[in-house]
Amino acid sequence: MGYFEDRLKIGKYAEAVLDRYLIEQGLYVIEATPEQEMKGIDRIIDDGTASTTVEYKADFRAYDTGNIFLEHTKNDNGPGKPGWARTSEADLLIYYVPPLGKAYIFDMQLLKRNYADITRNLRKGKVLLNPGYTAQGYLLPLDTCMHVNSFLKEIKVPVYTEEELIYEFEYYMLH
Repeated sequence: MGYFEDRLKIGKYAEAVLDRYLIEQGLYVIEATPEQEMKGIDRIIDDGTASTTVEYKADFRAYDTGNIFLEHTKNDNGPGKPGWARTSEADLLIYYVPPLGKAYIFDMQLLKRNYADITRNLRKGKVLLNPGYTAQGYLLPLDTCMHVNSFLKEIKVPVYTEEELIYEFEYYMLH
């Protein structure tokens, strides 16, 4: 399996962890359609009275860097397109850091509306997402993200390394 396929698999497993957490909270979790995914929506969650669209992000590197990566521009090797932090149409962002066992929930639309103010004093960063696919963005420190006006809450979810996440869900899928 190649690098891209490995990253995709790990991302799917991280989504399953978040799905399980939300279901355990009594919410209905519905996978987004391909059309919704193109708009930055991964799930629709429903509490029985209202539905909310959600974008998931899983970031193992945030454990080491101490930062949430707000993608400003994607695939900047070419003409560069606006990143998810500026284009997502989801209501909520759930940013999961598996090695910490924490996820940070933001009001995505408020994040977008206040993006210039939020990123004004942040350091810039660049990441290689896959071979030939890079992104530029801003580094929001985990220890101060709760002071951003779009921050809603921090939740505790299972702690996983990448290897543990793969093992856990391969085992789960077989049984």
